Amino acid sequence: MKKFLLLACVALMSVSAFAVDLTESDTLYATTNGVTCVNKWLMCNNLNKAALQQYAYLNTAKCRTACLHNGVIYVGNSTNDDAAIVDSKGNTIDCCGIETFDAATGAHLGHLKVSYNGRRISDLLCANQVGFDNFGHLYVAGYVGGNTYGYTVYVVNPTTGEASDSLHFTMTNAGRIDYCDVVGDLTRVEANCTVMAAADPPAADATVYRWSAAKGGTFAGGWNEDGDDSFVMSELYPATQTTWSTGSIVRMVLGEGDAMYNGDLFYVDGFNTYPTLYNTTGGIVDSFNNAQGLTPKNAGTNGVNEIQLGDKHFIVYSNNQHTGDQGGNEAEVCQLGEGDAFTGMTQYWQIPKHGLGMTSDTGTRIHCISKEYVKDANGKLACNLLVFKTMNGMGLYQIAEDGFNPGGVKTVNAAPAAVITVNGGIITVSATASSIAIYNVAGQLVSMVKNASQVAAPANGLYIVKAVVNGQSIVKKVVL
Repeated sequence: MKKFLLLACVALMSVSAFAVDLTESDTLYATTNGVTCVNKWLMCNNLNKAALQQYAYLNTAKCRTACLHNGVIYVGNSTNDDAAIVDSKGNTIDCCGIETFDAATGAHLGHLKVSYNGRRISDLLCANQVGFDNFGHLYVAGYVGGNTYGYTVYVVNPTTGEASDSLHFTMTNAGRIDYCDVVGDLTRVEANCTVMAAADPPAADATVYRWSAAKGGTFAGGWNEDGDDSFVMSELYPATQTTWSTGSIVRMVLGEGDAMYNGDLFYVDGFNTYPTLYNTTGGIVDSFNNAQGLTPKNAGTNGVNEIQLGDKHFIVYSNNQHTGDQGGNEAEVCQLGEGDAFTGMTQYWQIPKHGLGMTSDTGTRIHCISKEYVKDANGKLACNLLVFKTMNGMGLYQIAEDGFNPGGVKTVNAAPAAVITVNGGIITVSATASSIAIYNVAGQLVSMVKNASQVAAPANGLYIVKAVVNGQSIVKKVVL
């Protein structure tokens, strides 16, 4: 079965590393079948605990998810960063924040205070999920307890922290959601979008939520034409389980052509189950039942992703949590078998070699595995891979085709760095642009602004808008 890999975003990254005492030895990761693995930097309990402990929030259960985009690491942070934000009894409550780190060096860049309509987003674990869609939109979502009130995802400006949109998804069946996954365009300007999440207890079965929207449309239940937002998987692996447990995750796989962002294939990793590939019928497509001894050592850890280098397809998955003799919270990098199947899977490396650590994270459970791709001047491909486990550590690895030159990388674009939209008399770029230029159909410059995200539209007519964001040009025809 042909599978296309989930590629949330791709970006240019420099290749500088930490000092030697903050980097695993390159000799730990031997070139295997023409593929190399190099640790760029690592801070974790098992290698350099002090480097991790300097960031107090990373040593709490309030920072649970991390993602990689345009050379920056984003970590959701639900700690209270404003003593004035309290509940009705005067007790401080969780605030929605995002920590940013330089992916090339691991250095802390800053803290984003996330707001919506001028007010801070605040509630229990309100920054539980952070990620990017396939068109470069940063999103954040909170934990939802067992209720039917719904699930909210905010689209956030990665520079200011201000949420530009609040997307509310209905939940017709009671269930807890810790984490979601998104493919496509959350704004639905450039493409359709699908959002999925697995329901934890108190759901009494293996429920998966699914919401979808066509390009230009609104979100609704996405399982069928009736608009159902939840569906029960008909089988699990191991087969002895009948429901997911706490902290379950969904990871969608990109499809082909018009179905690229439909999420018709997806993994569920359910804490008491192993990463298992499903289709929209609710049946298992593939599982570790076929993996010949490579089943994760511990089911109680959630994390999975796929990468592709040339004709080699890989699965990266969390192997262990806080028990065993592997060092704790390590991930396995394995090449999938013929037809991208679990059958014939080959183990390449364990990262980190000696694990991140064995500190209990009080049950948050998710092991974040995020990626982005770069190419060198000769077209050789590499995948920069982020691993993150709250209270244990994070690090960056570069997995590359043999012969990849890290000194000459360039961006591999699966999606634009920003999106251009028109609303009334205003042309808006979804990120701050170093310049926004408007040309008429004769190629004459009509208007230009610098270091801005908006520009007033000219008189009615057909125009070409060119915005430069992070060195990338985005061009769009607009009719006013």
